[in-house]
Amino acid sequence: MGQLIVFETLAALAYAFALRGRPPEAMTLAGIVLLVAGVVWALRIRPVRG
Repeated sequence: MGQLIVFETLAALAYAFALRGRPPEAMTLAGIVLLVAGVVWALRIRPVRG
């Protein structure tokens, strides 16, 4: 479910930047990278079977 929320957020950001006609600022770009990195990191975690 988290991946879908991230995809929707990235799509909205891409649409907003395309509408403005300019790339994201450095802090916004850093936030996008951290958001994607967090999801990738969470997907790599395997559940521990007990």
